[in-house]
Amino acid sequence: MSRSDTRTARRRRFVLVLLSCLAASASIFPSAASSEARSTQSITSNADPVSASPARPVSWVPLSPTLSPTARVGEAMAFDPAIDKMVLFGGTASLEYVADTWTYDGSTWSQQSPASSPPARSGASMAFDPTLGKIVLFGGFISSKDVENVTSGPYADTWTYDGTTWTQQSPAASPPALADGSMVFDPRTGDLMLFGGDGNGGLFGDTWTYNGVTWAKQSPATSPPARDNAAMAYDPTSGNVVLFGGASGTYRACKAAQFGDTWTYDGSTWTQQSPSISPPARNGAVMADDPVTGDLVLFGGSAVFYTGPGCNGFENFNDTWTYNGSAWSQLAPSISPTVRGSSAMAYDARTRQLLLLGGTTLTNGVRRNTTWAFRTVGSGYRFVAADGGVFTFAAPYHGSTGNVHLNQPIVGMAADPGTGGYWLVAKDGGIFTFDAPYFGSAGNAPLAQPIVGIAAAPDGQGYWLAGADGSIFNYGPSARRDGAKAGPLHLNRPIVGISADPITHGYRLVASDGGVFAFGAPYFGSTGNIHLNQPIVGIASDPATGGYWLVARDGGVFAFDAPFFGSTGNIHLNQPIVGISAAPDGRGYWLVAKDGGIFSFGPGATFHGSTGNLHLNQPIVGMTGS
Repeated sequence: MSRSDTRTARRRRFVLVLLSCLAASASIFPSAASSEARSTQSITSNADPVSASPARPVSWVPLSPTLSPTARVGEAMAFDPAIDKMVLFGGTASLEYVADTWTYDGSTWSQQSPASSPPARSGASMAFDPTLGKIVLFGGFISSKDVENVTSGPYADTWTYDGTTWTQQSPAASPPALADGSMVFDPRTGDLMLFGGDGNGGLFGDTWTYNGVTWAKQSPATSPPARDNAAMAYDPTSGNVVLFGGASGTYRACKAAQFGDTWTYDGSTWTQQSPSISPPARNGAVMADDPVTGDLVLFGGSAVFYTGPGCNGFENFNDTWTYNGSAWSQLAPSISPTVRGSSAMAYDARTRQLLLLGGTTLTNGVRRNTTWAFRTVGSGYRFVAADGGVFTFAAPYHGSTGNVHLNQPIVGMAADPGTGGYWLVAKDGGIFTFDAPYFGSAGNAPLAQPIVGIAAAPDGQGYWLAGADGSIFNYGPSARRDGAKAGPLHLNRPIVGISADPITHGYRLVASDGGVFAFGAPYFGSTGNIHLNQPIVGIASDPATGGYWLVARDGGVFAFDAPFFGSTGNIHLNQPIVGISAAPDGRGYWLVAKDGGIFSFGPGATFHGSTGNLHLNQPIVGMTGS
């Protein structure tokens, strides 16, 4: 049969790199990186360039929960460690304010039915108070508003959420009625802190603290100018609260001028900072601490400019910045959410990533309901032996099956993009999880042909197993089944690998002759009709372009809608190549040999070590990036 020319996907340009092509920039190191061997056949490099690198790759990933809140703007969101879930309240859905409460459990959103609840509102301030053990919400606009219409005023009420229901509090003192204020918990003082906001009398520049019982107005020696819609978060690196931007006018006056300043609060006073570079002035940006890197992450926002009658000057952002306690740095993720302001973002400790939801674009008023995850991607790698021994280099070690009796040998591994853990899969479809959720296995299923590989869903909420005959076994809410199998089609050669498409969330199978079968993912080409010196043994997707690479047993690399960085096609190998893994930013790839020798190609594929000179109990069978 002809190869993937039978697929309905349009065949696009592809680049074939002959096996004889070798890049001079190849990094080939068959020696071991460390003598620190674990009893479970794992190795960790002594130096960890992942944690030390200031340019660690990052990625925004659209998630696929089975249920989501309606599209909205001005919602309040905070993670509640007491129930281990993200909590979202209110906002503007369509043209009406809502009073719904939602929780996210790391897989899907669920609407809650609390016995009591705050009235509908948008622009409320909300944060989790670990001292109180509850979420605290303050203020917000009472009725629908947009850039043209006047609101009926904000609330001045305080509510707490205990994971089950909302309870209105009666503090002896309270801030004035306001909305779009910035609130965060300050571990230095042990109190919640609220700054700024939009009230009936205009904008505020006040600093308030809440101790779980009452509010207290602070009197710092210096303060930022009055504003609303500023981004604010606690920075563990400096031990200060950091505030950026905001608007100095109101939307309803259509004269909002944006701030682009950075301020820090040390528990007693505010200090304006002077970083050498800063994000452009804006309001409605979101900012949160990312404990994975120790940096604050800022995303998006909007700017309104008054250039004549009406609000006819707008600018929307979808840029990502980090703040390390002294300097701002703009990141360049390969994928980002669309431009938006007044969304909600918070760190989800359950899935160890930042979550972003909602927001609107000022130029057209379109509201969003896609859930996005922001992840810092490791630049290391792992590989696995047939007995399940795991070897890690500049990547966390979470465990292995090196000392466990297996019914069938391990044939592959996949990294969990959400937790940073990984899965191992055996020839019979048995799944072994290490700091990654278990979604199911084919261990007890009758298999016509053995399992040959595993691929993780891009959001970490599932995985696919591939059989040698092209059978697909999917587990988890995001591992959708886009094709039952490459069979019952007759295959000239067996399937040897599977890779998920990071953009479409589909997957591709590759046969040993290089035939590519795409399901829910674009087809860019194959080597199905080309004479190969050695059979294909693996496939990896390019996270930047959505293309893919095939690798042959002799290390020849074939690139399809993905850049070519090099190969070992003309190099004598002690042992054949058994797998390929893409660098997290798409700027390179690693090849792993049967003895654990690592061959790195491209600026993004840093060499961290190998097992090329170590005695292995069992041969290496697969690898994955961290």
